[in-house]
Amino acid sequence: MNQQEVDNILALHKFKLMGINDDLINQHFGTNQEDGEQRSYKLSDLESNQLDFSNKKLRNVKFKCVDLSNANFEGADLKGSKFLNVNISNANFKNAKFKGAVFYNACLKNTDLSEAIFTSARFENCELDGVNLSQSKFNNADFFRSGIIDSNLELISLYQATFKLCNIADCSFKEADLSDASIYESSFENVNFEQTKFLKLYVDSSSFKKATFNTLDMTEVRIETSEWIDVSFVGVTATDIRYGNCHFENVEFKSSKITDFYFEEAALTNVTFNSVELNDGQFYRVNVAQSSTESVDSFIECQFTKVRFECANLNRINFLKSKINSTTITSSNFTETKFDECVLTEFQCNRSNLSNAYFIYSPINDFSLYYKTLMHGVQFEESEIIDARFNDSEFDGSNLLNMRKEKNSNNYYPRSDDDEVESAGLFGFLRSFFKKSA
Repeated sequence: MNQQEVDNILALHKFKLMGINDDLINQHFGTNQEDGEQRSYKLSDLESNQLDFSNKKLRNVKFKCVDLSNANFEGADLKGSKFLNVNISNANFKNAKFKGAVFYNACLKNTDLSEAIFTSARFENCELDGVNLSQSKFNNADFFRSGIIDSNLELISLYQATFKLCNIADCSFKEADLSDASIYESSFENVNFEQTKFLKLYVDSSSFKKATFNTLDMTEVRIETSEWIDVSFVGVTATDIRYGNCHFENVEFKSSKITDFYFEEAALTNVTFNSVELNDGQFYRVNVAQSSTESVDSFIECQFTKVRFECANLNRINFLKSKINSTTITSSNFTETKFDECVLTEFQCNRSNLSNAYFIYSPINDFSLYYKTLMHGVQFEESEIIDARFNDSEFDGSNLLNMRKEKNSNNYYPRSDDDEVESAGLFGFLRSFFKKSA
């Protein structure tokens, strides 16, 4: 079928279908004019499985209530066309051009849309099930109240695309580009984000369940009021990332590097950080908890550098074999927290509660406590403290009072009966005095 034959068919089937109110359609989508004339075409009386419009020009065509299933539009130019209440199942649109196209109430099941161009296209109330979208370009495209299920979105470009009130499940976004994209009130379940590009991504009021984020970069990402359940982040490099009022549950961060981050008003339940670098960031009004009644390792072999905990709650959380550098805890609750085989340097606590915390085989270098920091019942086992500054803090029931304090220094060491050094605190002084008198 050549282009002239296509034009003849379109002219022959020009129509105005009574089942749809054109005023309503135009209100939502505007008129579609070419040379001052609006065109509408009906192809439903043709055998759709015989339609072959491959490599043809079909610009600004309106398809209303049409069955285009099994049709072949490979390489066709459908710029500015509208697909309204149409069935496009099992059709072939590979390498087609849909710039500025509109899909409304369209069914696209098992349709091939690979390597196609959808720049500034819009999908509303559409069903994309089992669709191949790989290597297509959806730059500036809009998805509204649409579902994308069991589909291939690998190597897809979604630059400045928008998803709102959408449901995406059982899909792969491997090596996709979501730079400058926006996601609102949408759900992503059992979705694979591997080597996906997240640059200036914005997410609001959305959910991610059973999703995997593997070997990817996240830069200038903003996420608000969203939930992350049964999600894993592995091999992720994140820079300038903000989570506000988010809920994390059964989430794992592993072998990743997170720099310039901010968790605000976030709830982290059963979340583990394993071999993660956390640099220059803040946990503000964050609640970190484990559902288990027993103590669980939450931070395993991690490295903290210039991290701040402010108004945070990390009750009964374990730090295992982690390096904690230039870290500050302010107005926070770390009761019954355990530091096991950690190395702490420039560790500062202000107006916080570390009662019944446990430091085991965890040396501290440059340890500062200020402004009524509570250290009731804190235990130091095989842990030395070098260059300590304890100002207006409380140590009732802590074995720090039994540690030996090196003369003319602020260094504390595990006590040995053979040591002839000054003990820490008043009780240590009295014990030393009576021992000498005897």
